[in-house]
Amino acid sequence: MTPTTSTDARPVAPTGIVLVVRLDSQGEALRASRAGVRAGFDAVEITFTVPQAEQVIAQLVAEFPGAAVGAGTVLEPEQVDLAADAGAAFVVAPDTSAPVAERAAARGVAYVPGAFTPTEIQTAHRMGASAVKVFPIRAGGPGYLRELRGPLPHIAYVVSGGLDADGIVEQFGHGASAACVGAGFFGAENLRTASDEALEQIAVEFLQRARGGR
Repeated sequence: MTPTTSTDARPVAPTGIVLVVRLDSQGEALRASRAGVRAGFDAVEITFTVPQAEQVIAQLVAEFPGAAVGAGTVLEPEQVDLAADAGAAFVVAPDTSAPVAERAAARGVAYVPGAFTPTEIQTAHRMGASAVKVFPIRAGGPGYLRELRGPLPHIAYVVSGGLDADGIVEQFGHGASAACVGAGFFGAENLRTASDEALEQIAVEFLQRARGGR
């Protein structure tokens, strides 16, 4: 099967600020995700490192039918199927894989692979990526995305890797289409003990800071 070319229509990738949920239990993953959706995150990504991640995705899709919910750390075509069957709108990976790209295209979900160098990024785009995740973005330095967009302005860039609210503001200023933040900003103790309302307020305050430059 031939990967999608750069001129083909592609499913829409997440834009804005994406909450990446990589936690050790379904319960914590659901609590963090619910707080994020209610607070106004533009998308929520449940990584396949979460136990039975596809069940968490399906639950969120059922509870929040209008929310953009996707899967992360998608390394195999079979995981694309699990995500799509659960209702995921997009799949994200730390690498670029032709079999995963092909399966995502076949299932009609947006594929957001990880890449870093210009060659890797353009290769991912040619495989049919709806957007390319530049990871780890901080390794490139403050202006790395700006430099990439000079010769490669046709790419929709998702930035990921150790970003705080100020870092997100900076990356949007450099032209990012979306920025990822891990659920760790809630705080481990808060995820265990804080009320749902308190978690939502933490998320609201984070988003206010992260959107300060938009």
